[in-house]
Amino acid sequence: MTGEFIRLPKVIRNKFNTLFSGIGYQPSTNEYKVVKIEYDSMNVEINVVGTPTWRNVRISPTILGIWRSKHPTFVNEALHWIIFNGKRGSILCFNFETEKLQLIFLPSIPVFQNTYLHKGISMGALRDSLYVCNATLPSSVDVWIMRDYDSTKVKWSKAFTFKRAPYSEVSVYWPICWPVKHFEKGTAMLEFCSKAGFTYYYPKNSRPNKFQVCGTQEKTLKVIPHIPSLISLKDVVKGDNAEVLNIHSR
Repeated sequence: MTGEFIRLPKVIRNKFNTLFSGIGYQPSTNEYKVVKIEYDSMNVEINVVGTPTWRNVRISPTILGIWRSKHPTFVNEALHWIIFNGKRGSILCFNFETEKLQLIFLPSIPVFQNTYLHKGISMGALRDSLYVCNATLPSSVDVWIMRDYDSTKVKWSKAFTFKRAPYSEVSVYWPICWPVKHFEKGTAMLEFCSKAGFTYYYPKNSRPNKFQVCGTQEKTLKVIPHIPSLISLKDVVKGDNAEVLNIHSR
């Protein structure tokens, strides 16, 4: 909303390696950090927003060969990605306090060799909890919530399941859903298809309500959660030489 932005330090990497990244906030130090990870080498670097350099982070040698990461989600001071390696699927977690990577197992959902079906498994945040949504089945959608955030004994519980209409366009065209808002009595979800639009699931009602998204001819829709802020970057970035720019002054 302020139109402010800041440039990150130049990234030097192997052009043959695929890069994935994310941003998170560390309350104990009041710092925003950007982490970048190279797939093949698993080289991990951090930049404290406002400082001029990247810093290497040492990781466990057991976390190697990560590829095909999806749905970066920041919850509980940690950044999470769903990762797929063949038939295996799990969650890669980077804690901004400890600056450590770890793997968390997925709930009891099928993980397919067909990479197209990987698109039906999504992840995000609902009520400050991590969720995993499985929309790979044509008949139903399952949503799981992480109830116990302990690295030694992660616990998942199924939040709800709702049935799809037989041969629905979503199940045929693009099998993916995003829970976008958890209300007191139900959850709103976006099915990744313009004709399906939003679905409001109410646990006591056997049939979910449908709400179309009007005014667009696009075949697919995507939700980007956004919380507007009037806090100036000048008040949160570290370093005396950090240059805060503004899109309105260019």
